[in-house]
Amino acid sequence: MQGKLKMRNGKVLAIWIPILAVLLALLIALNVLAGIFGGVLDTSLGRGERHTIKPENTETWDTE
Repeated sequence: MQGKLKMRNGKVLAIWIPILAVLLALLIALNVLAGIFGGVLDTSLGRGERHTIKPENTETWDTE
């Protein structure tokens, strides 16, 4: 009966560093995109109602 095979520290780092680097890059990219598209996300995910305020003297503007 053999005991557990031990991995060298270098092998463990060679596996985990690329995985963690990709995850970190993905999290940063998602955070930036969420900031850019925050209004769309709020509307589509139901954060709350959208309130629009009409500026004064714009009743005669063509908004179509």
